[in-house]
Amino acid sequence: MPTPGRTSIGRYELRERLGAGGMGTVWHAWDPALQRDVAVKEVLLPQGMSAEDRAEAHARTLREAQATARISHTAVVTIHDVLEHDASPWIVMELLSGTSLQHHIDAGGPMPVERVEQAARSLLGGLAAAHAAGVTHRDVKPANIMFTADDRTVLTDFGIANVDGGTALTQTGVFIGSPEYMAPERFEGERALPASDLWSLGVTLYCLMEGRSPFRRDSITGMISAVMTAPVPRPSRNEAANSPRSLALLALIAALLTRDAAARPSPREALELLERERHATQGLVETHRGPSPGPEASGARPSFRPTGGTQAAYPRSGTAGGGRPTPNPVRPANGASSGPRPHPVGPPMVGYPGSTAAAPAQDASARFVPGTGHTGARPAGGNSREKPTAVLTVMAMLALNALVLFVLTAVNLGRVGDDDAATGWGTVVYLAVWGVLSAFAAFGLLTRSRLVFGLVVVVQGIGAVTLAMSMFTVFIYTPELMVIYALMLIYTLTIGGLLLVPARSRAYFGLG
Repeated sequence: MPTPGRTSIGRYELRERLGAGGMGTVWHAWDPALQRDVAVKEVLLPQGMSAEDRAEAHARTLREAQATARISHTAVVTIHDVLEHDASPWIVMELLSGTSLQHHIDAGGPMPVERVEQAARSLLGGLAAAHAAGVTHRDVKPANIMFTADDRTVLTDFGIANVDGGTALTQTGVFIGSPEYMAPERFEGERALPASDLWSLGVTLYCLMEGRSPFRRDSITGMISAVMTAPVPRPSRNEAANSPRSLALLALIAALLTRDAAARPSPREALELLERERHATQGLVETHRGPSPGPEASGARPSFRPTGGTQAAYPRSGTAGGGRPTPNPVRPANGASSGPRPHPVGPPMVGYPGSTAAAPAQDASARFVPGTGHTGARPAGGNSREKPTAVLTVMAMLALNALVLFVLTAVNLGRVGDDDAATGWGTVVYLAVWGVLSAFAAFGLLTRSRLVFGLVVVVQGIGAVTLAMSMFTVFIYTPELMVIYALMLIYTLTIGGLLLVPARSRAYFGLG
């Protein structure tokens, strides 16, 4: 029932409280204007925030709810309205009938591979739509994903789960989010990126297959250490984990659990990878079917339709640690056959990243599963700081530019003082300074510094504008130099464009 003294919020009539957690309270409400049931969430900001931070977080929550409302996808919870009441943001959304993936894991353990793959396709589509709208979830985990009564897989708490909009810790040292599902870059002080959602999805899919997170530890510090350094063990609890049916899904998880954010696939690339791996392993799946297959082996979709109950897109009250809902258990049917399975899956990475030459540094999923893999962005070597191709190209172009300028500096330095030469010290100093700045920029990009990134982009922009304006004068007085100026303009625009346009270049510097 509603809280004492509160029966409505705006036009919405509160019926009953569905759940409460660290980030807010959710109500089952009635919208009399549209004659429908809705879920209404009061977003609670963390304690200890300053008035300025609280106002900023408040405004950000409203903006992100409005942005999420523009997303139209069956795998993303629908936002109906956003309003303010008693200095708190309130989000009005669809009322979902079903239970969370966390409940299914708690009730039935690992899920059939086919059902996990179906969820993966839905969630990747939802993330693709959200990222295209400029919205990052920041707390993808089983407790925030629901199986609904109409057979949808829906990502909830979208865009408002992490209201600080920044790193994993608030200024008061309070965690926002679930450490075992957070991407490594979050613990390095980086803000949440779209690629961070893909890491969290990889952990979630592993959890659905195995029944537990690969980074579950007894303490928060242990979980953070595991996320940052520990290899991912091969799934063993799922009876299908070592069968050919799981190879495509394991290849997807391996690609998502790449510790370098810039090397993770986008949602679209992940879907393409899954399709490619599924096609590549189809023959193996057919040859490994038993003579008396169960529902899964025969291709029938296992039944995971929730039975009874209505749940909002947020955890219920009485949740377990990490916001796990605790509705009445609904154990899914498991028609998978039992018995020994072949073991085509390769061994997991041993030791901690970087500890030996045989263990690639920072890659949680190295040697996790064989297959074609995600080759478009995955680092070729074992270094998680491997630069995207566009960044390497920019560094090479800046280094070449510095080399040419130093040669010109030397040539002009030898001509200073000649009576018939127009070269003066001003030209020499100009060329030398330009060369030093180019060399500094080339090596500075190695540090992944946002300041260097910004300076290079700004300087290239200024240079391009200057060259473009100069070309009018050149065209009139020295047209024979137009080709040179045009090449210089293209060269300058290419450097700036390679840093600014590709998403992986921006992600490498921690920019979305």
